[in-house]
Amino acid sequence: MIRSRMQLFCTLTIVLLLLLNGLTLAGPSAPDREDDVRIERLIALGKLWVAVKYFHPWLAYQDIDWDAAFIAAVPKIQAAKTKDEYSAVVRQMLAVLADPCTRLKSETPGREAPRKISSSVQMRDDGILVVAFGNSEPYQALQKIAAQAIAEASKAKVIVFDLRDNHGSVLSSIPLNSKPFQAPGLRHRLYSGYPPPDGSGSGGYYSSFVTAEGNRSLGSPRAPNKPVILLVNRNTRLTPELLGLQAAGLGAIVAEDGMDEESIIPQITVKLADGLVASVRTGELIYPDGTGGVTPNKLVTSNGLDAALELARSGSIPPPERKTVPATGGFPPDLPYAETPYPSEALRALAAFRIWSVFTYFHPYKHLTGEDWDSLLRQYVVKMMQAANALEYHKAVAEMASHSHDTHCMVVSAVLVDLYGAAPPPLAVRWIEENVVVTKVAKSEEVKAAQIAPGDVVLKVDGRDVRDRMKELSPYIAASTPQALTYRTVDMLLNGKEGSVAALTIKNAAGQIRDVSLPRSRRFQSELDRVEGEPIRLIDDRIGYVDLTKLQAAQVDEMFEKFRNTQAFIMDMRGYPQGTAWSIAPRLSERDQPVAAQFRRNILLFRAAHPAH
Repeated sequence: MIRSRMQLFCTLTIVLLLLLNGLTLAGPSAPDREDDVRIERLIALGKLWVAVKYFHPWLAYQDIDWDAAFIAAVPKIQAAKTKDEYSAVVRQMLAVLADPCTRLKSETPGREAPRKISSSVQMRDDGILVVAFGNSEPYQALQKIAAQAIAEASKAKVIVFDLRDNHGSVLSSIPLNSKPFQAPGLRHRLYSGYPPPDGSGSGGYYSSFVTAEGNRSLGSPRAPNKPVILLVNRNTRLTPELLGLQAAGLGAIVAEDGMDEESIIPQITVKLADGLVASVRTGELIYPDGTGGVTPNKLVTSNGLDAALELARSGSIPPPERKTVPATGGFPPDLPYAETPYPSEALRALAAFRIWSVFTYFHPYKHLTGEDWDSLLRQYVVKMMQAANALEYHKAVAEMASHSHDTHCMVVSAVLVDLYGAAPPPLAVRWIEENVVVTKVAKSEEVKAAQIAPGDVVLKVDGRDVRDRMKELSPYIAASTPQALTYRTVDMLLNGKEGSVAALTIKNAAGQIRDVSLPRSRRFQSELDRVEGEPIRLIDDRIGYVDLTKLQAAQVDEMFEKFRNTQAFIMDMRGYPQGTAWSIAPRLSERDQPVAAQFRRNILLFRAAHPAH
């Protein structure tokens, strides 16, 4: 029951119109240990590519060819012999982002081991108060230093807080200014279902930016309102409040050999092969003025305290050079790569990761399928890698998609026409009582000459038993139920190439079996699909009939008026309705009823809070 409801809602639509293109192992034989390692490395790299694609905010508005980065990495993964060579490939792919917050976690460029700092409060002769907090002292000692700093602050001209190798939260108990200011917010990418790359679909799925606003400080009347300079380095763990103080012009930041944005930016971790782990940025800072990022007022390579004192004495603070961040972005569409029906190895691998990512992240009913999609990913990456030609590749794509067990999931390509066939003979058939039964015949001289009529049973097509042909087609068709799989398979059972001849074995109502030959042509399809008769009619005075494949929303009132005095009416759903469910359903009961089915969509949003909180 639950799976059949999935047919009514487009939970997953992967239409591959010559989409995507993939890897090779050493031929079709079973992979050895070296191949296993190579596959595991590729799968891990692909999952890293997926995490960045969906959750890194920069891909929504920066000109980053993330596909190209993965495509370039694939042959290097195949060639990598050691862990170091593998990690080098990962670094090269991530380097395309130019983001220090998205990197291998074992590598922290430019960061040295923190020094042990002791607390001190020093009032200099020039009226500059220098305050340092110990980074290994107990809380009570830090509170004592904070109280001493507050007492001395009123006498100072400028206050320098030395936060090198420390955590910015040590200033949380010190009133820094009486004026209000706001910390920067954090912006993330959000997905309400999977936004179709070509804009199709009726689910209303979308992606967007969601901003968690930064905390607002109302200021403190106890604050000395003296200029504040914050001295930091790469080991300083910043807080949103300190950046808000800087953005409001109430404090300046002097950075000695750089700043650590990573401590304030949310990330997710992705496990890779060979014991490696990567961090992936999932958010970015947004200030009230529309700028973003973490930028000091002054950057020096050494002697940071001297630079902070010089800035304090100058009385002039240069503004930080932050960049304006676009207010909106866009979901990066999946490019079709349709230049060739048999794409490159790297693009074939990309196809497997695209399918895996859409189902893993966006299908709300994957727990009902009983499938392990990580195992399927490994299986079909290999299968696409080993595809020897276009048809094998396209069949592998269709077979992988079939594991969605969702009738709304379909794979379309010109190459698959060789498998499915695009042209029918002048017959329509359905699966009725365990047989393939003719339900309609087109107006064709060949059909008339063959004396085929509705009710006849098709036993063979092109010399093969119809059940064998159904078994051949079924692995490449996604369906929510066995009945839906049979329906979709039978629907294309008699098809073949345009202009070919369908050799059929037919049994008529009298039990006579004979062989007939009929032409195949797309021109028959429209006639076979056409439903005769009006959508609304009375069978007799007591029973009404409506064909929901033809009924339009504007005709719903007319239907109920026509059926006003009937005892019952039949709604024929043997086809796809025209969006009338929302008009009809509320009028089928006079009282409130519990909801019979609920449809879900996945909402994806990672880390809406600052790590420093």
